[in-house]
Amino acid sequence: MTKKISEEGIGETEAAIAAPEGGAGDLSAPLLQAALFGRAGGGAASRPRGGKAVERKKLKGREKALFGNVPEVAWVKDREGRFVTASGMFAEACGVSQRDLVGKTDWDIWPRDLAERYTANDKEVMDSGQPASISFSSPGPDGLARWVEIVNTPIVGENGEVLGTLGISRDVSAYKQAASRLQRVSRQVILAREEEKKKISNMLHDEVGSLIMRINAALCLVEEELGEKPPGSALTRIREAKATVGDLAAAIRGICYDIRPPSLAVLGLGGAVTELVRRLGLCTETRIDCDTALLDEKKGGDLVKIIIYRMIQEALNNALKHAGAKTVKVRLGSSAGRLRFSVSDDGKGFDADKVLAGKGKPTLGLRIMREEAGSVCAEVSVSSQPGFGTVVSGDFPLRGTHAD
Repeated sequence: MTKKISEEGIGETEAAIAAPEGGAGDLSAPLLQAALFGRAGGGAASRPRGGKAVERKKLKGREKALFGNVPEVAWVKDREGRFVTASGMFAEACGVSQRDLVGKTDWDIWPRDLAERYTANDKEVMDSGQPASISFSSPGPDGLARWVEIVNTPIVGENGEVLGTLGISRDVSAYKQAASRLQRVSRQVILAREEEKKKISNMLHDEVGSLIMRINAALCLVEEELGEKPPGSALTRIREAKATVGDLAAAIRGICYDIRPPSLAVLGLGGAVTELVRRLGLCTETRIDCDTALLDEKKGGDLVKIIIYRMIQEALNNALKHAGAKTVKVRLGSSAGRLRFSVSDDGKGFDADKVLAGKGKPTLGLRIMREEAGSVCAEVSVSSQPGFGTVVSGDFPLRGTHAD
């Protein structure tokens, strides 16, 4: 099979070079020379010794080595998008022989949507003179979706003119499937973590909380009994103990709220964020504005909601504790099947590009934000500059996407 393909490749090259002017082979010789040898032109430096016959033989030999036997889907096109040569695997994918492929364009082979995509990619490469890649999914022979990545490279002649393009296509389905599995595992880890937080929160609230209530009730009874016959400082100590129990109860309620806010299940995402802002506002002089007027969260999955809540919580804590902000604005809304949020402050800011590139002080919170957003096919961005505040924003899919 390899020998047959190689012989066809030689024939294609010869046919392409010998094609009449104005046909598909008009630029084939210099184009193939540039693609196979890395240069083109008519000068002595660009031709092997021995004249055109030796040059053509060497050209055919190089094409045979690269396109006849290469186990890749690869091809060369001229500036008009016509195929000059291709590997056997590419011809097989097109459903034609290597010889019949020469001179055809994408419009002669592929459906309209694919032809438009390939033609646009070729134009981008030839106009910019820079490589470009595209990836997309399409049904395979078995009917299952296959992911394809195409890397397109310009072929440049000696005078700097782009003569055509060299394309290589790879099946990246295995990579995409692995990435999808990793996303699913990441979502499962987050769900398991949140479930454990919920259990801890319930335990603190139900068991520890009930014990505190019993202690407090007992102290109240003792206080009443001692109130009738005060025994010196004992009554004062009991009242201090009651105050301590009250502080403990408040602290545990705060821990429960931070671990798994009960308002999220009762009030929904918008209500929980509003309650979060209210609670934080009681503990700071910073002004916090909250707007959830455009929010429609009925289709939002539970995982998406808790992740958004955590991100807003983290962004608010950073703004209040580290940014020195005077004003913080929280926006939460939905449109076009997406849930979007932003938390902006007028604090001191930081070099976000440097930190996100790993060149500055590492921030665990930012890394966790990105990982959790990626687990539900969402995007989160951080925009900040020293002296110009910070904006944290997120764009999340609603139900019916991978976020379920």
